[in-house]
Amino acid sequence: MKSLMENSESVDAIKGSEKYKRMYHHLFEKISDALVLLHVHAQNVDIFPRLTKLLEDAQQGAEDIYISSSNKKSSNTVYSGMSERLHLQVLGHFVRDHSILLEISHGSYGERWDEAEKVLDEELKTLLTEKETNEIFPMITQYVSIVEDIAYSMGMKAGARLILSLTDKSAYDS
Repeated sequence: MKSLMENSESVDAIKGSEKYKRMYHHLFEKISDALVLLHVHAQNVDIFPRLTKLLEDAQQGAEDIYISSSNKKSSNTVYSGMSERLHLQVLGHFVRDHSILLEISHGSYGERWDEAEKVLDEELKTLLTEKETNEIFPMITQYVSIVEDIAYSMGMKAGARLILSLTDKSAYDS
């Protein structure tokens, strides 16, 4: 029985090492690209946003590799369904709105931020003159800043409550 257990553990170790090899290769490739760009264009300050994007993509790619390989623990459809729903965007949407998020955005934080800003800019240009946009934009910024502060505080409290609940030694899960 022990040899079966050891065999199972060695299979898990091999699977785990393959995941880390893929992550390492992905990160090594992207960081190498960034270093080449930095070396070649060291005097060009305009290269920094491109380098930042490259490194953010590398980080996101490594996270995707880690998460996708971590979720391949079982072909059980119940587990698979739970695993698909166990996503930060889904959980955040459910906690905030008590509804189900129908589509997960796979873009990085920066990409999603840039896209939202682009959509807002385009919409404001179609609805308002440049003067009106310049007048209303500070109010929009102030509103969004307050909403972000509140959402951050509420998220921190929800996270703290979740951690407390998960680490409570109670015999109940409610």
